[in-house]
Amino acid sequence: MDIYQRPLEGFKGFLIYEIADLEFCSDVNNIVAILRREEVNQLKMQNNLHHVLYYESEFRTIDLHKIYSLKHKREAKNNRIIFLEMFGKRFCFLVDSVIEILTMDIMFIDKLLDLIPYSDKDYIGSILKYQNKEIYLPDFGKITKELDKIAGYTQPVY
Repeated sequence: MDIYQRPLEGFKGFLIYEIADLEFCSDVNNIVAILRREEVNQLKMQNNLHHVLYYESEFRTIDLHKIYSLKHKREAKNNRIIFLEMFGKRFCFLVDSVIEILTMDIMFIDKLLDLIPYSDKDYIGSILKYQNKEIYLPDFGKITKELDKIAGYTQPVY
């Protein structure tokens, strides 16, 4: 379950990353790997190009830029591929850059950030308000349930 769907026990932090000019985050508990784009180019690709094999595990690629109708920045050395495993599914996606890993003691989380449910845009579960910034938390539960429906939103990440 995502952070917005369960109590915060086991919470370790968020990975904050940029897509276009917006900041997004994911629960670090779900992150399998973060690779530079050129490292992914060296991984074995599946025939249909919408899956990546990483240490013998298959990850489906998702284009979050397209899902959120955001422009791709030109390829840059800061591009990263984030590999996640959640809801029994493995997937990966391209981000323009990784900004930081935000960790904090769960005892102080309510004082440092607000987690606000968000329903105005498909595939956004919550907004994290932190240091006068709004950081979007993708609704990967919905995204992974609808991967076949949004199959046009997958693309190779290399």
